[in-house]
This record gives sequence, structure tokens and C-alpha cells, in this order.
Amino acid sequence: MRILHLVSVWDGGVRGQVLAVSQRLAAQGHTVRVLALRCKASAEDDPSVAVIELLRQKSLMELLRAVFRARREIRAFAPDVVHGHSFHAILLARLLRLVAPIPYLVSTFHTSAGARNTLDGGPRYTIPYRLTDPLGDISTNVCREAAESFVRAGAVPRRRIVTVYDGIDTAKFAPNPAPRAAERQQLALRADQFLWLAVGRLCQAKDYPTLLRAFAQLASQSPSSVLAIAGDGPLEAGLRAYAVSLDLGPRVRFLGRCEDVPRLLQAADAYVLSSAWEGFPNGLAEAMSTALPVVSTACCGADELLGTDAAPVPVGDAAALAARMLDVERMTPTARRDLGFLSRQRVVERFSLEHCCQSWLALYASRIRRAGA
Repeated sequence: MRILHLVSVWDGGVRGQVLAVSQRLAAQGHTVRVLALRCKASAEDDPSVAVIELLRQKSLMELLRAVFRARREIRAFAPDVVHGHSFHAILLARLLRLVAPIPYLVSTFHTSAGARNTLDGGPRYTIPYRLTDPLGDISTNVCREAAESFVRAGAVPRRRIVTVYDGIDTAKFAPNPAPRAAERQQLALRADQFLWLAVGRLCQAKDYPTLLRAFAQLASQSPSSVLAIAGDGPLEAGLRAYAVSLDLGPRVRFLGRCEDVPRLLQAADAYVLSSAWEGFPNGLAEAMSTALPVVSTACCGADELLGTDAAPVPVGDAAALAARMLDVERMTPTARRDLGFLSRQRVVERFSLEHCCQSWLALYASRIRRAGA
């Protein structure tokens, strides 16, 4: 099968998911290519997956050139499936169908829709999504709750959207005690200090102010606790200042962008997610796959990911988040280990990269067969 992905920005979580799936499908003998409007990360991730940047600078003329480049690439590649990801790429893929041969077009939203979401799921995106929906064949979202939010917002009819969960590389994100001591030494941690880890972009969606307030409450009852936050973003300066105002000092470590999250996870004793909204909480799933005990807010997708193993706490409730974190700290090491391995088992069985790739291939193949019938 020849599969062409069209992404808005080759960076962040969408890049990670598209790259992982593309590499796995290429290894299975499928031909995969990626067109990116902008490349913020390396386009040389894997020679088996070609990544082509369309928009070399921001201007109206360059945008028109990007459309022609995309049409030329589609005609030359002759894909069986074109798969658009996130707002700008979805709209471009749908409009390209008017001028380029696209046998089957899949549109994937990677977020939940709601008034607080200022990105692809925000209210101003609903009308463009709805108006262009007939140009696509099927839309998907990364969890059931996120898919339903787009239906409620009026962005897509219920009959034209399905759920395909993001996939976690459970071999890459697996428990491995070997790097733990070195990673903790790098973080200047004592053996008796309990490390909470949060990973994600420093942006509004992650609601780090709630996490900092929760950790301030936890710190007053647990003098050995440390919080490390891995990620960069536009709110970094404000969050650093807020941590100082809460008198958290060196007990909160802002690590910046991390290029080796699997190794960093080995240093942690538990993982915490404070998000106000998500599409699918990949960072939480990666921590679960690493067999860490986790605490999460009830952001979109958390219930589906956690199941009955660990109920999430209300979004924005710092006191509830702190209480749940304290409960985890007060568990015996054996109880925390058992909880972590139950979490890993759930990810392996339901949210692995293998399951994800099988779901995409089944969707592509069934729709192509139907279109050719």
C-alpha cells in the first residue's frame, strides 16, 4: 500500500506518532511518504520514510507554491491513501482533492474540541471543518471522548468519524533499571528523594499552574518530594516565576526539552499529568508503559487509558491532585511496583503501536475495498 501523510508541522506529538507508525508500516513493506507544511524537527529521522517540507517561508505566494508542490508530489507518488493530520493539513488535503488524484482521504484530529482549546479543536475551527467535511472520506480522532467532542461541536457528523487510538512503542517505553542511577545523579537527587515527573509542552493545555499548586500542598507534607517538568514552550518564564512565588525553590526542576524521554522516565518514582484538555494523553501512556504509577486529571482520554486501575481527579482541582499524589507516595514500594505493572499490561494489551498500525491498515484496506466495489 502507498500511504501519504500530510501534517501541519513536523514537530511535537503529531510528528512522534506519524513517524512511529510510518516506520512500522515501512518495515512491513508499505511505501510511506510525509508532506509537512513546516519542518521544525529533523526530516532525516529514518531513511525509510521520506519527509518533504512544502512551506519554506510564510507568505501568500509561498503558500500558493506549497499547494502546487503538494499536488505535484501527490501525482508523482500516486498514493492509495492520503492521511491529513491537524487543522491546516486537513484543510489542505481536502482542498487538494479538487485538483489532485486522491483515491481515499482520511482526516485525523489530534485533540478534543472545546471552548478552552485555542488550537485545532477551538470554536473558530468548527465551521471550516464542517464545510470541508464532504471532501474527505472519513475522519478519526485519537480517543472516543475526543471524537465525540468534535461531533458535539458540529465539526463532523457522527456517522463520519471513528476512533483510532495513538500507539505506544512498548519496547521503547519499557521498565529498565540500568540508567536509573545515572539519570538521578544527573538530576542531583538523593536516594531517599521521591521524584514526580511530568512531560509535555509548557502551554495552556497542560495546566501546569494547577500542578505547581498541587505540588506546593504535597511538599508541605512530604519533605523528600521533587517535581521535574520536561518540556519547553511559551509559558516557561511565567511558570518558573510562579514556582518561585510558591516558595518551591529547588524542589521543582524545569528540565527544558528532553530528547530521551524513555531514559528520563527510568529516573522517576511516579508520573503526574495535570492537563485541562488533551486528544490522547501520550505522555501518560508512555509512563504507564514504563510501569510507573501514575496520577492524572480527568482530561480527555484519561478515563479510556486508565480504565478502572486509577480513577482520574477533576481538572483544575489542585487539592485533589495533591491528595492522590500523596496516596501514591505513601504506598509501599511493592504496591507501587504492582500498580505500575498493571498499567503497563493495560497499555500493551490495548494501546500498543502494533494495535495502532493494525487499526490503520484495517481502516485503509476496508475503505479502499468499499470505494472499489
